[in-house]
Amino acid sequence: MNSNICVDCKILCLGDIILDTYCFGEVNRISPEAPIPVLKLNTESNIIGGAGNVARNICAAGKKCHLISVSGNDSEALMLKKLLKKTGNLSFELFSDTGRPTTKKRRFVSGNHQILRVDQESTMPINQTLEKKIISRVKSIMSRFDIIIISDYNKGMLTRSLLDEILKFCKMKKKISIVDPKRQDFSFYINADIITPNFKELLSANNMKDNIEDSNQIILNYSKKLIKKYSFNSVLTTRSSKGMTLVEKRSVHNFSSKAKEVFDVSGAGD
Repeated sequence: MNSNICVDCKILCLGDIILDTYCFGEVNRISPEAPIPVLKLNTESNIIGGAGNVARNICAAGKKCHLISVSGNDSEALMLKKLLKKTGNLSFELFSDTGRPTTKKRRFVSGNHQILRVDQESTMPINQTLEKKIISRVKSIMSRFDIIIISDYNKGMLTRSLLDEILKFCKMKKKISIVDPKRQDFSFYINADIITPNFKELLSANNMKDNIEDSNQIILNYSKKLIKKYSFNSVLTTRSSKGMTLVEKRSVHNFSSKAKEVFDVSGAGD
């Protein structure tokens, strides 16, 4: 575990880290064994994903960030540590869990098309011993930070009791807490200041089907319900090409976006 916290860090990022691996190649034929494309592999690259991508984006924006996450004890964890050390403005602590693999998503890409993704992961909750270690560590260093970002990819690190302890502690210490959710049940995030669902997650949290058309009024209505039900200060909904909408207790702000053509949207919400 790397325990060096960068000097003057003001942002703490907590959540599930992922190793994103991209396998680029060419498809020129169909397999004679089955009706599937044959990818001739050319190059392979590894990128920090999940909560690590959030931390990386913070650092790319010129801010200093400290990341706390969980990995397995494997080659993927070693690769992540190597990549994390190369990221400027970033310090980190990876708690090793020998009972689980490091989360890895391997994407196979031909041209601008992703043709297959293979996931290596365990979504079982971390054990109580590890949970207590992380809670204790976060509480011991909380005073160094102004903002706590919780990036939940629902891979087992952020248990209900861990989230409850950390978010209550943030509130008590008057630290700004921002949560990027991945669960339908937003009661996991009670006491968060800001929550950042995408439109589908906003509907799901309100027990609505995802075939409802995205509109400003829908965003406003369902955001207000979440604010009232879970005591959030704000709901920031990402809306793909429509940008983002920030609903606060007494105000609403819309932010436009500029669309780009991409072959992979992973991490776009971050």
